[in-house]
Amino acid sequence: LVMASAVRALDRLDAEREFLRKIAKIATAEIVSSKDFNVDWQRAAATLLVAIGSHDPDLMMEEIFLYFSGPTSALPAMLQILADFASAEALQFTPRLKDVLLRVLPILGSVRDGQRPVFANALKCWCQAAWVYIGDASSGLPFDDDVMSFMNSVFELLLKVWTGSRDLKVRLSSVEALGEMVGLVTRSQLKSALPRIIPTMLDLCKKDQEVAFTAAHSLHNLLNASLLSESGPPLLEFEELAVVLITLLPLVSVNISKDERSYISKGLKTYNELQHCFLVTGLAYPEDLCMFLLSKCRSKDEASIVGALGTIKHLLPRLLESWHTKQTLLVEIVKSLLEEQSLGIRMALAELIVVMASHCYLSGHSAELAVEFLVGHSAITDDDLNDINTLKNEYFQDKRFEMKISLAGLSELRAVCEKGLLLLAITIPEMELVLWPFLLQLIIPKKYTGAVATVCKCITELCRGINCRRQIHYILSLMPQTKCPVLRICLLVCWCFCIIHLLGGNSLPRS
Repeated sequence: LVMASAVRALDRLDAEREFLRKIAKIATAEIVSSKDFNVDWQRAAATLLVAIGSHDPDLMMEEIFLYFSGPTSALPAMLQILADFASAEALQFTPRLKDVLLRVLPILGSVRDGQRPVFANALKCWCQAAWVYIGDASSGLPFDDDVMSFMNSVFELLLKVWTGSRDLKVRLSSVEALGEMVGLVTRSQLKSALPRIIPTMLDLCKKDQEVAFTAAHSLHNLLNASLLSESGPPLLEFEELAVVLITLLPLVSVNISKDERSYISKGLKTYNELQHCFLVTGLAYPEDLCMFLLSKCRSKDEASIVGALGTIKHLLPRLLESWHTKQTLLVEIVKSLLEEQSLGIRMALAELIVVMASHCYLSGHSAELAVEFLVGHSAITDDDLNDINTLKNEYFQDKRFEMKISLAGLSELRAVCEKGLLLLAITIPEMELVLWPFLLQLIIPKKYTGAVATVCKCITELCRGINCRRQIHYILSLMPQTKCPVLRICLLVCWCFCIIHLLGGNSLPRS
């Protein structure tokens, strides 16, 4: 490793070719001749070869290509070195991809399952390097007709043979490589591959978190290449995407609901990749996707409802203009779900309400209902959390997703609603007309006693920004019309708040 760092630090004028050749032979000899497999030594030798390649890629590749002909146990290690070099030096590797594929293609067909993940990982890294090369402004297109032919052949082999392996590692590594290749093959080949590759990716998305993340990332790349390519119209109609969306929605809800610490980072990454899939679909078919999600919110399947609400929350800021005409429908859906007993639905609904409010989707009576929903769940007390009856019948109906309600889940719901209320009061000026003086009515009911502290914080924040003189006149005009004693008390309290605020402001010294 020290030698690798020293070689990488060499000035190009000092990096003599013969000197580098001698070091390269020492490094490859260490990999090839070691009787006892030592991971640390092999990685150090590989790092040294990558460092040599940064100065003289042709020399390094010539040394590695010597081990591509004939049976040799060093071949997987050499492939990994080329993968590492592609990741480290994409702009130098990609113009030489043709030479690499020329040597790899003849042996791909005879590779056994045990070595296929190594080959697939190398292909993935090489394709990633090609994308970096394409993205570089100074670089031209890296592929001529020969390279395209090679890529198409590799794509077909992975798709038709390797993804059908019984070995999960082989299937997963093949799908991961295909996910990087989908934008590099011809559109006609990609279109013909869709009926086979989509079910394979969806099946892997249902596995554990590590597998699901990789599969979801590849599916995202596939949808992006199929639906948003500049080379032509979408390769899939929305009706053909239905099976994809129906499969992904419950998976979104699973990754929302996992609360074990070991799942947090993996679940979040998988959730984000799944949402990328929906976003790509929404960019291609915004109205169709919106109606699909709204229809799932009306279903009886809890996992689908939670997934749909979470997806709407994620996509609304990104598809705001496209979904503007669906505002009324979305508000009606939210109102229809306010009485749902499922914790998962309530949690997703609370988060969605805050996003909708921040984009001016809530106003009038529907906004008041949404605010009351947040206050009601902010009123969950510690006593409630210790009462087993609070949890009675609080389970997701779909046991496949193990979304059992827990005390920790109720505590999290309370925290989400409290933070949501404060966000509405502090960061969304348009909500002032809804919150003031409506929040005062929510202090009085006994069932909201647990939320008094949060509501008072919100009122305090609102008082910092409201026009008190205008509010006083407004309140005085309402008093004669108000017959309900409770509302009259609320108006009086509101009036007192405004007077105190004005007196406090007037008592400040003038500069």
